[in-house]
Amino acid sequence: MNVIDYINKYGDYKFEQVDINEIDKLIFSIISYVDFKGIIPSNGTKITLEEAGYIFFNNNTKKDIRNNILAVRFAIGVLDKLRKKDRYKDLFLYNYVYIGDENQQFAALSIDLGKNIVYVSFEGTDQLISGWEEDCKMSYRFPVPAQKQAKKYLNKYFTFRKCKLIIGGHSKGGNLSLVSSMYCNFLVRNKILEIYSYDGQGLRKKQIESKRYKRIKPRYTHVIPNNSIIGLILRHDSDYKVIKSNRPGILAHSVSTWMIENTFFK
Repeated sequence: MNVIDYINKYGDYKFEQVDINEIDKLIFSIISYVDFKGIIPSNGTKITLEEAGYIFFNNNTKKDIRNNILAVRFAIGVLDKLRKKDRYKDLFLYNYVYIGDENQQFAALSIDLGKNIVYVSFEGTDQLISGWEEDCKMSYRFPVPAQKQAKKYLNKYFTFRKCKLIIGGHSKGGNLSLVSSMYCNFLVRNKILEIYSYDGQGLRKKQIESKRYKRIKPRYTHVIPNNSIIGLILRHDSDYKVIKSNRPGILAHSVSTWMIENTFFK
């Protein structure tokens, strides 16, 4: 099974029937790759995933979708599945932010999971050159603009909100999840239950040896495929979780290649 197979198999089961698991949390990190500008408000107003998907596919042609990079196209395919499934279609999406210019590329959205728990999803690198430049700059500069925006996002939307948080993202989004959780204010940090980096870059020496990292580390999970390249850039602890991809080398970075057995990664 891959992610699409998982959605087909479990999409008709509500979360009360099959608990939110590690595959669902990956799925939540994927959908921030979709361009929801003009669809999901940034002011806290909520919209269901079903409605957001309906508007997106009304506004975008097949040609528009094909013009995106692989990660974005896959996320759009996932959204198309999710919006028709009882497990996901009634989830509320809100606080969508996208910033893309010559200096930075950043996107995030919030997903209301019910029971006063919110999943904050940070987007990985899309087709903007500035986003790829930020990936390279992480090796010699801290923080890069997207990392600053991720911290700002958490502080802006969740400092005074009474809820618990799960933070996650794929690729650069995984690094943003880690860094923003380290550097957000203490009111937000105390609300964080879990942090997920899905094949995301690590930290520089100074940051990984810092008290800020040690403080959040018990809540942090780093997932990498067995052929990981991106997820081993920079420094990491050795307790990452290795899962199976069905493709070699850099192709294993795509979550579409990650193998699943029932509700767990293989």
